[in-house]
Amino acid sequence: MDNDLRHLTQCDGCGTNMTKAHRRHKDQKFCSNCYPRYFVSRACPKCSQPSRLFKSDTAALCRKCENSGPCVRCGKSEYKLGKLTPYGPACNSCSKYFRQPKPTPAVDDNEVSGSASSTAVSKSDSMRGTCTSCRRHRKLNGKLCFTCLERGHIPCPICTELMPAGRGNACESCYWLGTYKKRVKMNLAGLGSKAVAGAFEAFSDWLITHVSAKRAALSIDRYLHFFVQIQKHWNGLPSYESLVDKFSAEGLRRFRLPMKWASETGVFLVDAEMREASSERRRIDALLAEVAADDRSAIVGAYLKYLKDREVNGETSLRSIRLALRPAVSLMIEQANGDKAIPSQSSLDAFLVKSPGQKAAIWGFISFLNANYETDLVPRVDPIQTRARRHKQKEEQLIELLGEPVKGKRPAHPPMNG
Repeated sequence: MDNDLRHLTQCDGCGTNMTKAHRRHKDQKFCSNCYPRYFVSRACPKCSQPSRLFKSDTAALCRKCENSGPCVRCGKSEYKLGKLTPYGPACNSCSKYFRQPKPTPAVDDNEVSGSASSTAVSKSDSMRGTCTSCRRHRKLNGKLCFTCLERGHIPCPICTELMPAGRGNACESCYWLGTYKKRVKMNLAGLGSKAVAGAFEAFSDWLITHVSAKRAALSIDRYLHFFVQIQKHWNGLPSYESLVDKFSAEGLRRFRLPMKWASETGVFLVDAEMREASSERRRIDALLAEVAADDRSAIVGAYLKYLKDREVNGETSLRSIRLALRPAVSLMIEQANGDKAIPSQSSLDAFLVKSPGQKAAIWGFISFLNANYETDLVPRVDPIQTRARRHKQKEEQLIELLGEPVKGKRPAHPPMNG
């Protein structure tokens, strides 16, 4: 009973369980009762012949036209149909890339270790390896496969350059170039916006002229994600300001080559000041996240508002705001051990003992506290305590170094046996 239910599938029209779909449309399956309701008779847009087509898809084709197109993966026009995918027909060789992978059955370790096949290696497998000429994994005669050994080098059928005979129908450069073109064609089929698809095609033409065909073929799918996100959020080409607001300058650094292409071709007018401002805002947000969400964070937030008001008046910059926040946040973290949210003189002294170089940078925050929170803090550095702390740190580092044995050396005098 369970085995029978495992092979059942549901109709996307009425939800009835069925062992086999009467008709499919892309990823949807329909039973024989829903077939006449969802598939109406009208002329095929391609061949103009009457056929039952999916009524909500105006671009739907008849079965003959669906199966007559080129393979969506390799582009072959003459082939044996292997699978009808949502993107179009796939040949028998390419159909495996559109199927769900089957789970690997569990194997008992005792059963594997006890089998004779786990220890014995067949003579045929021992003769296989990578040919040093064509780099194919085949049966070898020495270091070369039999094809390279017998035929040596032959002209490439595509570019006529000499290549190892074991390469077959294309040299390595032509193989990677053909693979790159196939992947670009497949990726273009997944972009619905004409503007974004045109931009991706222009980027692919630019990419192949700046990197090798192999690198382009291996990386083009990763760059597709950038254009998919543009299509998802704008369905067209946005401005550079919109890109920075959505992805931040840090996020755009992950797509260095697409941004370089856009800058060189003028698709996006890259603004260095805007990019730097986005980075500074991200760093400021990271500083604010270091302070716990309590009264201490409220004090830091008020200080940030004060600095931003100065920025509006042209008295400071975003970078100076970030540099002023760093010691303020560190002081509030130092104050976290105390009972009050407002820093005390002892917390300030302890902070400056640890970081005496921050005395000048902390002045702005101390002046803000004295003016708004009725404090009377004075930044001061005690040279005696600072020197004692520095000596203690060096002493701890020296003890740590002496406590670890030097690699590659033996003791000069090994201990004597008693």
